Amino acid sequence: MRVLLLAPMLLAASWAGAQAPSGPVRGLFFSPMGEPYRTTERGKHPVDLWVAAADSDHDGALTLVEIQHDAARFFATLDTNRDGEIDPTEMERYEQDVAPELHRFQSAALPKVDRRRNRLTGDFDGSGSGSASNPLPSGKPRGIRGGMPALLNIPQPVWSADTDFNRGVNLREFEAAAGQRFVLIDANHDGLLKGDELVPGETREWP
Repeated sequence: MRVLLLAPMLLAASWAGAQAPSGPVRGLFFSPMGEPYRTTERGKHPVDLWVAAADSDHDGALTLVEIQHDAARFFATLDTNRDGEIDPTEMERYEQDVAPELHRFQSAALPKVDRRRNRLTGDFDGSGSGSASNPLPSGKPRGIRGGMPALLNIPQPVWSADTDFNRGVNLREFEAAAGQRFVLIDANHDGLLKGDELVPGETREWP
């Protein structure tokens, strides 16, 4: 099944003035769906906070169901008007108030995009390769500068779930994106996220 993924990633370039991080980011982690976790406690990694929150049966591993439930929980916090969709106003709140650190990892190399009016599109097949009409360059996505403290390099994790390009993200899209990201992180394909798969230093590229 072909999935449209490139445009929301390019929308992150609207923050063209963002500065790249000058060094490693400590005490910060973005969940696969873009929820920030922060800690200043010595010896504690913020990824542990996410795992503890998402791991409903407390077995130290995350299943697809747990990941999708966690996505639905986070979606509810972003959908402030409770209309079932994260709209541009709520997206603005996410970028400025919930996860302002995202600006540090968004590239100034891409042209500015008005996310309220224009949409850049690209077709991707199930393997994550770009279509001939709009292929994605190999290597790290151009929307990333430096190392993003996450398991996947996704410049704007919430916007990139908008696969129908209607200026909003509904719960179905958000949970579907969570499922796709689970598959990417599950390197050994055993249906569980655990061990090295939950180490941010092993960041996987988002196709």
